[in-house]
Amino acid sequence: MKEADEDLEEEPGKKEGRGQDVMVALDFSGLHEKRCKGYDNPDTADSDYEKWLPHNDGRHRAAGNCFLGRQFEYTRRKQTSECFNGEDFEGLIVSKSCPCTEADYECDVGWEMDKNEFCVKKF
Repeated sequence: MKEADEDLEEEPGKKEGRGQDVMVALDFSGLHEKRCKGYDNPDTADSDYEKWLPHNDGRHRAAGNCFLGRQFEYTRRKQTSECFNGEDFEGLIVSKSCPCTEADYECDVGWEMDKNEFCVKKF
């Protein structure tokens, strides 16, 4: 009588002494119709880029977009632009020093800022 295990191969599809390896190469370059343009003139109608200041939303009370003594300006792709940057793209980040203000300081652990913006003990 034949055992059930005899019909099963240890590695399905493998012939003795030779492997059945497969290499697949995918080219996604045709998925995007165009490369982004206008990096040197952001915020214009014909540019796919815009300038962005990370502390420009008022959450940090940062005067002049200055936060912790630094001001950063990024040039990023517009959300509405249907283009791609490509592998060779390197964006530029402009960084400047600026004076610290009271807004740059936070309360320590166990303390919180009151309505007058002073640190007071939580308990």
